[in-house]
Amino acid sequence: MFREFEIVKNISIDKDIFVLKLKNEPYIKGLPGQFAMIRINNSYDPLLLRPFSFYKISSDTIEFLYQVKGKGTYLLSKKRERDRLRILAPLGTNFPLPEKNEKITIIGGGMGIAPLSFLLDLLPEGVKIYSFIGFYTKVSKKLWKNFEERSDYFLITTEDGSIGERGKILDFIENLEEFNRIYACGPISMLKELWKRVEDKSKLYISLEERMGCGIGICLGCIFPGKERNLHICKDGPVVSGVEVNFE
Repeated sequence: MFREFEIVKNISIDKDIFVLKLKNEPYIKGLPGQFAMIRINNSYDPLLLRPFSFYKISSDTIEFLYQVKGKGTYLLSKKRERDRLRILAPLGTNFPLPEKNEKITIIGGGMGIAPLSFLLDLLPEGVKIYSFIGFYTKVSKKLWKNFEERSDYFLITTEDGSIGERGKILDFIENLEEFNRIYACGPISMLKELWKRVEDKSKLYISLEERMGCGIGICLGCIFPGKERNLHICKDGPVVSGVEVNFE
């Protein structure tokens, strides 16, 4: 069921990257990896709803991180304080939290950092965190500050070398099998390479991205090949175990 939420802020934090903050009233509780379907306008322009992963949730506010890439996100970027948005949430599966004292790695690419940043906020004490995030070019520290502050080890890369190490993030990660759990979200090419490199795929949890029409498994528009059957990313995901998918 759709509910309306009032915009508290909708601000640009870097170039075409925005943070949308809504008043969490009526109250919803979402988990890292879950998402919301947002109707940009009350009209049918754009026709389809847009999926956005939760970036932060508190008792007062809900936040989404997004990048302007097309008409829908462009129109969303023009929304202002006190405007209202119709939202269907929470939807989808979430990242399972690790046990206390486990050693984990978090791997994010581009806007895939959104659900991973939310995951960091909820990790239990005692978890040893290794974070690796990559971008194409330099981005505001506001985007990666949470990873730097909460991780025992942190590395950032850019493909053009404008910040951090130069190259792709997976070029700098070794010994993946030493981690109890591996969490990842980002471009499909990154997830595919990571999946191939992890021997014990039961410790790998990835958040997939596909175009969605409904967000609840009716339109069948977000099919992804699984090991035993096709997966609907909106219903069976977006977070799936490495044993469930087939990147071959």
